[in-house]
Amino acid sequence: MAGGKGLNPFSEENRARLQAALEKRNAIVAQANQNYVDLWDMPLLADAVTRRFEDIRKGTEASNAVTQASTPRKRLNYSTATGAVTANAMAGIDSEIKRLQGQVDVESAILKDRQRIIDLYESQGYISFKEATEARLAAQEDFTERLRALTDEEEAILRRGLESVAK
Repeated sequence: MAGGKGLNPFSEENRARLQAALEKRNAIVAQANQNYVDLWDMPLLADAVTRRFEDIRKGTEASNAVTQASTPRKRLNYSTATGAVTANAMAGIDSEIKRLQGQVDVESAILKDRQRIIDLYESQGYISFKEATEARLAAQEDFTERLRALTDEEEAILRRGLESVAK
């Protein structure tokens, strides 16, 4: 019975085999646990890279301090919105882009629903595999066409904004 070899489960031989198997299992579990601890304690690559860049930056700053006077770096301004009119125009562009993103989300939801309906019809036997495939393709083409129109509209908004705001 014991071990599939018809041994007496209470015999010393079987107990020794079970003890050896248990020790082997415990060693494997201990090694696996140690691997988890090592992985948990191991510094992440991103942290190591960040620290390395900080060290490089500190070294560069130290060498620059020797060669230059300590003047604060000029802060770069990536926004061209300097006046109230420009700021309002930028806010309008942002709201238009958010509106278009909302429409993209709606179109994505419609496509998902159409795909679910097609899958349901096919699984119930109302349409064949070929018809379902054609319907999926048509739904995807409709979605792509609507997405293309929204992208064109977004591009037009950004071009108008570039002409009016970025002067």
